[in-house]
Amino acid sequence: MNTRDIALAIFVMAIWGMHYVVIRIGALEIPPFLLLTLRFGLCSLLFAPFASRINLEQLKNIALYALPFQGIHMGLLFAGLAQVDSSIAALIMKTGMPFSILLGWIFYHERFGLKTFAGLAIALLGGCIFLYNPAPGSNITVIGVTFLIFSAFFWALGSVRLKAISELDFPTMVFYAFTIPLPLAVCTSLLLEDNQIQLLQNANHIKLAWVLAYQVLLVSFAHYLWKVLIARNPVYVIAPFSLLTPIFGVTFGVIIMGEQFSTTMLIGAIIAMTGIAIVTFRKARRTKKIKNEKQALNEI
Repeated sequence: MNTRDIALAIFVMAIWGMHYVVIRIGALEIPPFLLLTLRFGLCSLLFAPFASRINLEQLKNIALYALPFQGIHMGLLFAGLAQVDSSIAALIMKTGMPFSILLGWIFYHERFGLKTFAGLAIALLGGCIFLYNPAPGSNITVIGVTFLIFSAFFWALGSVRLKAISELDFPTMVFYAFTIPLPLAVCTSLLLEDNQIQLLQNANHIKLAWVLAYQVLLVSFAHYLWKVLIARNPVYVIAPFSLLTPIFGVTFGVIIMGEQFSTTMLIGAIIAMTGIAIVTFRKARRTKKIKNEKQALNEI
């Protein structure tokens, strides 16, 4: 992996880490599902001119990805960040990695050994310590944490389904991924939220425009860069960079939002990230081993 790709990978992680802060700012400005509706609608409009036609099988596959990942995962993430500090959310969302391991085992019969299981257990222990004694002044609720944990689960579920749509070009994938769950976001906002037009009129439009521009343009660009990096580099080299996302998320949350972070939370976060690192590196090493075995078979 060359220096340019390393810099790009770190840049992508910084964008994703900052994304938690951006969602938090937006969700404090207007209701979360209204914010999600605006994001889906703007992304759909932006990528519509560049999207290609797809067949029914591709539509089914992308729907099975878009509904759990964009629709439910993002909806719960936005709702959770309306009630929980972005720095806390950034760490909770890393539980998606253990969930993806378990879902891979269920759906694709992917095996994992004792070290991976130990990593999952360590991550769970760290998460419990992290949430046991939040810093005074922290914004955290039980319902908000519950939303985020379920959001991480649906992130993992969507990630498992991502394998089925890997052949689609980026604009097409993004267009359908945001258009398909758009009605779900609209209906959820209409059912659970009130006075949407009035709240939009009273919102800080400069702040809201910045939030939406970041999500629609910069986050989409980050996903494109990530897709390019995965195409240029082995997954086992790229995957460990994802550990930087919560570090950036916590850092930006503390610096920009003035969020509190106690010693107990720091200890819990370090333990949880250690467990997640074990799982990530074990998964990356296994991917490398499988690739080497395939290359050896091809040379026979």
